[in-house]
Amino acid sequence: MSAEIVKIGIIGTRYGGMVHLPAFKANPCSEVVAICGRNKEKTSNLAKKFDVPYALSDYGGLLGLDVDAVTVATPPETHKKIVFEAAKRKKASVMREVARL
Repeated sequence: MSAEIVKIGIIGTRYGGMVHLPAFKANPCSEVVAICGRNKEKTSNLAKKFDVPYALSDYGGLLGLDVDAVTVATPPETHKKIVFEAAKRKKASVMREVARL
C-alpha cells in the first residue's frame, strides 16, 4: 500500500521558508503546492528555489487552491484569523501556538 500524498500550502516565509518548506519538500508523503508571504519578491524567490508552483501574497488565495493542509508560520497574533478561515474552507492547519487560539 502506498502512502497518500498530502498537498501543503505554507503561509509565512520567515520560519515557514526556513524550516517548514524544506521539511515538507524532503518528505515523500507531501507536496508543497503554494507558499504565501507579505513580501512578494521573497515569496517568489522561495517558490523558485524550492520548485513550488504558486507564490502568493494573500493567504485567502492560497486557501482557494487545491491544498489538503496549511502550515501557519506567521506572527502569533495572526494565527486565529488564518486558522479559522482555513477551517471554514475545510483545510487542516498546523501551527505551534495552539494555546493562543
